[in-house]
Amino acid sequence: MTRVNKGIRFEYKIRDQLRKEGYYVVRSAGSHGDFDLVAINPTTNIIKLLQLKRGSKRYIKSSKERYDCKHFEGEYMVKFEIIEKED
Repeated sequence: MTRVNKGIRFEYKIRDQLRKEGYYVVRSAGSHGDFDLVAINPTTNIIKLLQLKRGSKRYIKSSKERYDCKHFEGEYMVKFEIIEKED
């Protein structure tokens, strides 16, 4: 099994755990964004922005990566919108 496949299996495992806890979970396939999973719990109003690493050696490598993740900490107001294309 490739490293990528192991990472995907880990993402699915965490996704499934969060769904059992009542979260709506979106996976950012390919890890091209800042987060692997976005989990929203409509009951508790908690939103989790998750960057997953499979082991301590794979933890966020640089201080820049750690800083980039830290600036998302805090409280936010969330607005839900549906945007439709106008003809």
